[in-house]
Amino acid sequence: MDNKTSYIEILKQITERDNISFKLLAFVPTVTGLLVFLTLWKEARGLPVLVFVIIGLLGAAITCFVWRWEMRNIQFCSILRNNAAEIELQYKRAGETISSPFADMGKAERPSFWGFRMGKTEAEKGLYIATIILWISLPLLANLIQVNDAAKTPKIEQTTIQPPKL
Repeated sequence: MDNKTSYIEILKQITERDNISFKLLAFVPTVTGLLVFLTLWKEARGLPVLVFVIIGLLGAAITCFVWRWEMRNIQFCSILRNNAAEIELQYKRAGETISSPFADMGKAERPSFWGFRMGKTEAEKGLYIATIILWISLPLLANLIQVNDAAKTPKIEQTTIQPPKL
């Protein structure tokens, strides 16, 4: 396979993997938010806290597995980008004029977010960590809502009825 064919194949693989990543970036937090909302819905509030612990741990575990798969995807894309950069440099050394987005990528400064340099990888880590924290905090949220609901419920005083004196 020549360099041009390899380069085109690398671009296709990067595009496919990035598309999957962006779909997961939309899917994971959306589904998490929806499921947490439904779990804390009024009808589910009476469930035992153990149910929320199980749901929270299951959601956190699934998110961890997806995040691990995504980290491997990022690692593979990094290898592909390095390979593409090498092909671009080979063309430049041969005197050909080409655009070299991958070879020039190392020169570009990553965007700043609240004073921290943050690229796609760091943003994904932050998103997955926040999602896992939300899942783990589900039992606490459920307990707080149940306590709040109990505080709003009017208390009925129990009085003992005395039998009439004869």
